[in-house]
Amino acid sequence: MTLRFTAVAVALAACVVLACGAPDAAAPPTSSLGTTRRAYDESNSAPETLVACTKRATFSDSGDFGPNGGTLWVGRNRLIIPPGALSEHVTIRGTIVGDTVAFLQFQPEGLHFKKPAGLILDATGCELPPDDAADVVYIDDRGDIAEQIRATYNNAWHTVAAPIEHFSGYAIAF
Repeated sequence: MTLRFTAVAVALAACVVLACGAPDAAAPPTSSLGTTRRAYDESNSAPETLVACTKRATFSDSGDFGPNGGTLWVGRNRLIIPPGALSEHVTIRGTIVGDTVAFLQFQPEGLHFKKPAGLILDATGCELPPDDAADVVYIDDRGDIAEQIRATYNNAWHTVAAPIEHFSGYAIAF
């Protein structure tokens, strides 16, 4: 009976540690952005969580783009604007928000492309799901996920790529 009691006590202790985490375990990175799905998605197929990453430094870069398109590099992130996506010249600024998620904010806010631009987000240092099924999500002004965009993960380059049609903030989620 003592052996059975000991085995049950060990099993219960293991369950508590696994469910609650060890007291000295490192806490996962936290973000100032929201991490919940929006109610608009009745199918519950939208990502629930922004991907946690190592803390990123705030960084900005900008460039002038027009009907010929071009590429804006913001750190290791890229915005690829195809020819014909813009009808007029515009200055575009991309900002890596210093946070523990792969989040990139673009301006001018609300800019729409005539054809989709390519967004490639750096996933280095990010905790992607085992099946690498990450998506790019549009983040609204409240920090909530407002739109899911199917993406492609490249393990060799540690990037997540997706087409975007307008500007604001984008992040990696699963």
